[in-house]
Amino acid sequence: MLVRLHENAVIKVQFGEEDTEADSSIGVRQGSCQGPILFLFIIQAAPGTMEWPVAKPTFQTRADGVTTGERPMLKRGVAFFELFASLFADDCALFFESRAAMVTGTSYLFNQLRKFGLKIHVGSGATASKTEAIYYPPTRLSYDDGDTTPFTVLGPNGKGLGFVSFTKEFKYLGPLVHHSLTSDADVNNKRVKSAAAAFGSLQSVL
Repeated sequence: MLVRLHENAVIKVQFGEEDTEADSSIGVRQGSCQGPILFLFIIQAAPGTMEWPVAKPTFQTRADGVTTGERPMLKRGVAFFELFASLFADDCALFFESRAAMVTGTSYLFNQLRKFGLKIHVGSGATASKTEAIYYPPTRLSYDDGDTTPFTVLGPNGKGLGFVSFTKEFKYLGPLVHHSLTSDADVNNKRVKSAAAAFGSLQSVL
């Protein structure tokens, strides 16, 4: 259905009194009401039909607040739940407990999405990857203690398809996420500077 929806698409452009048509073979067909709905089916079917190859991170919560401490298993009245992916439109954030699990899981998801015509953007040669990884150091460890070298994404035959690089911070759905898991970077580097720039741009009209 998705393929047929985009077949033989034509772009119409008007210059003055003259209409011009051009074939459209790439991109999204603008104005299509069915396209976004069908995409939601695809993006849900891709992760919903896979067998996740690594352990899913476990989180815990309770009715009167989130548990804290290094030994949450000893807390009473705690509810545990698994969370390994956060989906929003065509954005996806994945959570892993170790670097080894991330390498395995990323390669698996890359090949799973390709079955549905979807693609994860990975780096190749001198071209950087739009997909980024970030390392959150455990308690009493620093960011520099982790292995943040780029890792290779493998195909079904074990051949390298590209690489994913690490970053210390990235923007996800608006906020700036920092490896320290504090809001300092988002407030100082993004919101304060953005506000200062906005007020600065008004000086020419005051």
